[in-house]
Amino acid sequence: MTTETDTEIGFDTVNTENVMALAAFLEELPEHSDRHFDMNCWLVEDHHGDTEFGTDGCDTAGCIAGWAYVLAKEAGMPEANFPNGALPSEIRFTATMFLGLGWSQSRALFLPDVVDLSKVSVEDAIKVLRHLADTGEVDWEGAGVELEYL
Repeated sequence: MTTETDTEIGFDTVNTENVMALAAFLEELPEHSDRHFDMNCWLVEDHHGDTEFGTDGCDTAGCIAGWAYVLAKEAGMPEANFPNGALPSEIRFTATMFLGLGWSQSRALFLPDVVDLSKVSVEDAIKVLRHLADTGEVDWEGAGVELEYL
């Protein structure tokens, strides 16, 4: 659902192409031993001394927002260019722009209030992203994700 605040910010059209690109990217993560999905990590890059966020020692890990940020950076999006590393708020903002989300959609996708984030699998993330691309709505339950609530 797009709210008045979302429209005021200017993000009122989901970028379906980028949402589906992120879902496809996440599908490939299990095949890479040095990259994985973790909703408790914004983005952890454990190579070449790059910026680390979230937990230590998890190679390169990221949540939905973190991996969207990586794709935005790879696509050359200027908002994803932080020479000293990005803070979580900058990752969220860039991921929101890349996916074409409103702020409330961003919150529902990246920081769902009552969901136990440690229980969200990459498969769950892929389901909710595909549902978002199909409907324009962030709806974890509507996407068929069985959630564990706090």
